[in-house]
Amino acid sequence: MAFSYTLTMRYERQLFFKFIGKEGQEKIREGIVTIVGVGSLGSISAELLARAGIGKLILIDDDTVELHNLQRQSLYDENDIGKKKVIAAREHLSKINREVEIEIHDSKIDENNAELLNGIVIDGTDNMKVRYVMNRYCKSNKIPLIYGAIASSFGMVYFINEGGPCLECILPHTVPSITCEADGVINTISYITASLQANQALKYIVGDKVEDSLISVNVWENDLKKIKVKSRIDCPVCSGKDENIELEKFIIRPCKNKAAFSLRERQQQKIDIEKVRKLMDTVSVETKVALIGNIDQEEIIIHPHGEILFKKCRDKEKMRKIASKLFA
Repeated sequence: MAFSYTLTMRYERQLFFKFIGKEGQEKIREGIVTIVGVGSLGSISAELLARAGIGKLILIDDDTVELHNLQRQSLYDENDIGKKKVIAAREHLSKINREVEIEIHDSKIDENNAELLNGIVIDGTDNMKVRYVMNRYCKSNKIPLIYGAIASSFGMVYFINEGGPCLECILPHTVPSITCEADGVINTISYITASLQANQALKYIVGDKVEDSLISVNVWENDLKKIKVKSRIDCPVCSGKDENIELEKFIIRPCKNKAAFSLRERQQQKIDIEKVRKLMDTVSVETKVALIGNIDQEEIIIHPHGEILFKKCRDKEKMRKIASKLFA
C-alpha cells in the first residue's frame, strides 16, 4: 500500500511539473505562506498548499476544534474535538506531506504580534478587526494578502498587493450584511473560496499573473463574477493617513426570525453561559444551544456562540447596555 501510494504521489507530482515546470515547483518548495485562521477557509487552503509542496506554512489561530466545525472543515475529524486547531492541523498536514515545515501560533493577530505575518498571507479569519490589522500591516510592509470570506452560499476572494486597492478600499468598516453565525454556510462554498485563495497564492509564487479583480461566487446559483475595484481617495491606508479607527463594538441588525433584533460582538467572542445565568433576572428555558429569559425587563435569547436575540426591544442603546453586561 505504501509503495503504491508513493508511486501515485510521484505520478501526480510529475503531472504538476508538466503544468508549472520544474522551476515553478522549486519556487513553491521555497515558498512561505502564513494562514491566519485555520477554520473553514484556512484549513482547506493549508491542505491544498501542503499537497502542492509548499515549503513552509505558518498557522495562526487561538480556537479549538468543535463538533459543528466538521460540517465544512475536512482537515479535522471527531478525534480532534477539543484540540487546538493549530495543533490538530499540524498533525494532519504532517501526515499529508512531511516535507512541509509547519510553524504554529496559538494566538490571535493584533497590533502587538502582526510581525508574525510573513511570505504571502491568506485570510482565513472571520473577524473584521483582525482583517483590518492584517490589511494595514501587510500594506505597509509590502506583503501580499489574499482576502477571503464566506457566508450562506456566497464567497469572496481578493488579492491585495502593494500597488492596488486595499481591503479598506472595498470594505470601509461596514457591517457585514450576512454572516456565518446568523445565516449559516453551505460547505461547498468553503472549498471553492479556499481553492481560489490557494490558487492565487500559487500563481503569485511561481510568477504568474494573479487575478486583480474581486472574485464573487454564489455556489447555489452557479454564479461567478469578477468585479473591478479602485482605490478610494479617502482610504486611510492607501492615502497614507493610516489612523486607528474605533469600530462600533456591537453589530445590531433586524433578525430574519421572530426575534426583533440580533446582536453580536464585532470580535465575535463567545458568551459564558454560566456567568450570564447569574446576571439574568429570570431564566425560562435553558438548553445546550440557547438560554431564554429576562434581563432589565427585556426578553432575550442567548446563544453561546456569541449571539443575543431581542424579542421585543427596539431601543438599540438599551441593547448595547445589556450586551455590555453579558459580554463583559
